[in-house]
Amino acid sequence: MKLLGAIPTTLPFRDVADHFFSWWGSELRELLPDRIIPNKHAVESQLVIQYEGDSLICCDVSGNNWHKSGSLPAADAEPAERRAILAELPQRLIHGTAVRLLLPESQVLRRRVLLPVAARDNLRAVLSFEMDRQTPFRADQVYYDYQVAEDAAGTDDLSVELVAVPRTTVDVLLDRVESLGIRLDSVEVTPRDGQTLKRRNSRINLLPAARRTRSSRRLDSPNAKLTAVAAALLIVALTLPIIKLQLAESRLEAEVAAIQSQAEQILELRERLQSGVEESGALTRLKNSSPAVIGVLAELARVLPDSTWLSMLEIQRGVLKIRGQSAASSELISLIEDSPTFRSASFASPVTQDPNTGRERFELQAQIVASG
Repeated sequence: MKLLGAIPTTLPFRDVADHFFSWWGSELRELLPDRIIPNKHAVESQLVIQYEGDSLICCDVSGNNWHKSGSLPAADAEPAERRAILAELPQRLIHGTAVRLLLPESQVLRRRVLLPVAARDNLRAVLSFEMDRQTPFRADQVYYDYQVAEDAAGTDDLSVELVAVPRTTVDVLLDRVESLGIRLDSVEVTPRDGQTLKRRNSRINLLPAARRTRSSRRLDSPNAKLTAVAAALLIVALTLPIIKLQLAESRLEAEVAAIQSQAEQILELRERLQSGVEESGALTRLKNSSPAVIGVLAELARVLPDSTWLSMLEIQRGVLKIRGQSAASSELISLIEDSPTFRSASFASPVTQDPNTGRERFELQAQIVASG
């Protein structure tokens, strides 16, 4: 008996249920007598169509054994040629058996995407939104699927493998295959060397949702029907507690998320208030450290002689700059230095004579002494 492997808690409930049902189904199969399932230990043979170059090759796959049984006719093949080729292929290929189309690795784009754990309940929509950031395509230009990496459990991020293929590539192949009456169950990526085809519930499926059909198997005998009913009832009995726990967990997560949202809003408000207090204090300190402009102007009007007039006055970062004309510019430095409001007065440029007014043009600057 095989033990059920650890299921990552970050997987959506749908994936957890698929994982459990696959394991439980295999265990029930082992318990059934051989007269009901004579070949239950035989390796299941699968029909696949492998896309290589421009050819579609039909294969019977059993484990790691691949048996090529022929190629599908080309899209431009004559009707007689198409009938002859189809006659050589396995009849179950065109009689309703589900078939898997395999694309080469070179035709698909793989990306490992790290997402917040909160995105696990709506991964497909989140990946659609992230498509143009993670790939060169928009979401409406590709068919894509994903699977959650099992090593993501216990981390703050959700590790997701995103697989995408351009729609134009897939649509041409689907039209070609379906025109022959072949029903596709999935579009997947050819396994790498040494790997086998994955089970239905654990594989990437790039087949568009609009072209998917539910595969069903008929129950041909009363024993099989009774076995299916018994298995279904047993599964319901075993999974009901799990479903209840999952629902309770979902409710708790919703309550925790609501409380966390309120806490985040309170913290944000607190930070905004703190920031406002700090900005107000900074403005107050700046105001206190800056000299009063009216006082500077009054003192400047007091110390400058009447024979001096200004064409420019600038106060910036505690420095006074003035420009103008005076009958005696050389006296201005001492007059300003004698004021308690100014210090370190000096000419910012050489003094020149204005030929029109006969006065001296000057430009000087001085430090303003902070009051208090």
